Formats: sequence, structure tokens, C-alpha cells
Amino acid sequence: MEKTIELSCQYPENLQGITLVLIGAHRYMTLDLYTTLFTDIKMVKGLFEYAHYLIKIDTPSYQQIMEIIVSHLNQASENTLNYLVSNCQVMEKCYEQVMIISKSPAKDSQKNLSKIVLRLITIINQNDEKALAFMAYSILSLLLAKNLIEDREYVNTVLEEFNDSWGRSNILDCQNVTDVLDVIFTSEHATDALICFGLILMSTFVNTKGYGSKEYWNWMKTTSSGIRNNEKWTKKTRESASSVLNKMSTIEEEWIS
Repeated sequence: MEKTIELSCQYPENLQGITLVLIGAHRYMTLDLYTTLFTDIKMVKGLFEYAHYLIKIDTPSYQQIMEIIVSHLNQASENTLNYLVSNCQVMEKCYEQVMIISKSPAKDSQKNLSKIVLRLITIINQNDEKALAFMAYSILSLLLAKNLIEDREYVNTVLEEFNDSWGRSNILDCQNVTDVLDVIFTSEHATDALICFGLILMSTFVNTKGYGSKEYWNWMKTTSSGIRNNEKWTKKTRESASSVLNKMSTIEEEWIS
């Protein structure tokens, strides 16, 4: 199977055939051999790289490979998961992929991504691996906003716990932040936990010089003000919105001075 993955990148004209080989490989293996693949780090790493290669050129094949990855990760050892997160940039790949497919109608691909992130997040130390944690929760928040997570209640709870534990001093910059913000604050499926995460993200964003145009700055102010004044949201959420507005006001005063 490792050789099959390697050949796929050398002969892109045969992608669909190669994908079919990978999907059907278990039929020709003993149970013991197939089971060992779940702990084969090189194999799982290769599948991630192959999926990342497929995403822009063959969506159906990408979706099928993601299903295989979900099966592997469900049975993968903690050592395998740690290696993938620490050495193979799989969370970064998931983040890139969710930004690509978030505009795609293929919902199964997005649900597979949420399953992968939820599996990987179990071994991320939020204190020592802040960037990875922030990236993972950005993916989950985007999928939650688009109603593309099967267990919404569980993910919402996980997001609430993250919001409560994430100190302001720990906030990091995040790539493609405007895309994530747009999805969160225009979602018909928004929850308090999701809005709070969006406000944390916005609070980070206003501290950078890359927040875009004056129009986008005004949009963030209007959005935060609307949340602060809307009793539909909890007191905690409205206070988070007030905090963002206070920070923006301070920055604007610095501009004037």
C-alpha cells in the first residue's frame, strides 16, 4: 500500500484506479496484516499526504481516502497520533483542507474532517501546543457554524471548555481568519460557544495589522455591538462582545494620538 501511494503522485493520470486499489486492499489481506496497518505510522502519514494531494484535483477520490483515514485513526495508537500531530503537520493540513472544502457541497468530506480533528485533539496539550489547539478549534468552529458536525452537542461542549480555559495572553494569530469569522457570525446554526470562540478570534485579529480594510474593521464593530445588545445571547457572550469593543476603542484612540 505504501508503494501504491508513492506511485499515485508519479502517475496522476491513474488517480482513480490507484484510489480503488487503496480502498479495496483490505480484501486481499489477512485480518492481522490489515490490523497492523493502523499502527503503521508511515502508512497513515502517506494517506494524509495523498489526501492533501487529491483535494484540489479529484474531490471524489479525496472523499474516499478521507474515509479510510477516519477508519485508521479510530484504531490508531496514541503514539501514532502523537507522531502525526508533532511530525507530519496533519493539523495544518486539515486546516488548509477545511478552508478549501468549506465552499464545497460535498458534506461527507467535511464531516470526515471533523471526525479526524476530534480524534487528534485528544492528544494535543493545549498549554504546550497552543497554535495546534487554536487551529483545531478553528476547524471545529467553522464546521459547527456550517452544521456539518454529527454530534453538535458534544462539539459545542468541547468548544465551551476551550473558551473557558483559553486565557487572553495565550491568543495566537490564525491564518484565513476572515473566512472563519465570516462563517461564524453569519451562521444560522450559531451557539453561544461558537459566538464566544468567534469573539476570541476577533479579539486576536484586531491586535494585528492584517485585519484588512476600514470597512472590515467597521463590520467587526457592528457585529460585536449587535451581539452585546442582543439578549438572545448569554451574559457571558455579551460581555465577551463588550471586551472586543473596548479593545477596538483603545486601538482607535491610539490611532488618533
